[in-house]
Amino acid sequence: MALSRRHLLKGAAVAGGTLALARTGTALGGDFGSASWQTAMRGVPVNGLAFRLGTGGDDLRGPEGLEPASAITASVVISSFAGRTTITGQLNGGDEGWAPWTVHDKWLSFARAGAKPVLAENVQSVHLHWTPNHVWSPDNWDMADISIFHPRGDDVGDPAFTGTIPVSRFALMFSGSGRPWHHRFKENIDSEGGPDYSTTNPGWNPVGPQRNWRWCNRCQGLFFGGNNTTGACPAGGGHNSGGSANYFMTNYVEPRPINVQSNWRWCNRCQGLFFGGWAGRCPLGGGHNWAGSSDYTVFVNDGVNVSKQAGWRSCSKCGGLYFAGNPTAGVCPAGGGHDPGASWQYVMAFTALA
Repeated sequence: MALSRRHLLKGAAVAGGTLALARTGTALGGDFGSASWQTAMRGVPVNGLAFRLGTGGDDLRGPEGLEPASAITASVVISSFAGRTTITGQLNGGDEGWAPWTVHDKWLSFARAGAKPVLAENVQSVHLHWTPNHVWSPDNWDMADISIFHPRGDDVGDPAFTGTIPVSRFALMFSGSGRPWHHRFKENIDSEGGPDYSTTNPGWNPVGPQRNWRWCNRCQGLFFGGNNTTGACPAGGGHNSGGSANYFMTNYVEPRPINVQSNWRWCNRCQGLFFGGWAGRCPLGGGHNWAGSSDYTVFVNDGVNVSKQAGWRSCSKCGGLYFAGNPTAGVCPAGGGHDPGASWQYVMAFTALA
């Protein structure tokens, strides 16, 4: 194995071994190239991140004798209303070195760390840390390219891939590139880099997702199925969630993203979702009661993808959210079927996983 070569970089300084990255492809100075964050697919549940790392002219050293390979570890900070979690995992195996000018696709699971549910917007920052193999000489390596992807919906399973990332099922979240290197990994911190590489997502939003919302196949309405009651259906008895996906509601902090409507509430009597601008009509009589409810947001005229379903409308009579994509108008507690009236077009985020 050849000794790692030391490249010299002129006129570029990196404080603390950490690069300050711009949201668009802004040059970082010298040979460090450029980096950019993409706008996340809002409301998409993810169960991990996929990393595509490319080495430059210097390798990530493999194992020598009884020593493990030099390690590259990813730490992802997830922040939401539920709190702040750091998920860490080594991207290369203990017996896995990376040769110069090679590309490696790796998966970092959130599900295994118990961080679920997580939305793409909850990814606050990403940090890479290098631990060198000291078996017989100092080690360095350089990262020429980095891309980070999130699944387009968390029903892709975990692990989401083996081998090459199936990019048709993933959305690009972050990318950086440079020649001969985007970042130089070294034990010391100097103008060439250091053992750490960090970047913060400027589009991060501490959105709080709540799962277990269900479609009722009798009234066509949406209700919360996470309590020990099926609520009250205007068709009589409790709601029936047979055939329903697992929908979730979001709760964004200010400033909220575009194309979301707030002030949607849970009724603690019927378990249904309704617009809180007025009390509407509850199947148990009178208006809905939203005591104890969060201020939920619903996606309006949003692009439909594998994790969102179009066809949802608000009823002008009862104030509830219902699915208007079936031939039936459902059953409204105010009598007859639901009436979309002047309703906006809503889409609901969902996952196939419970």
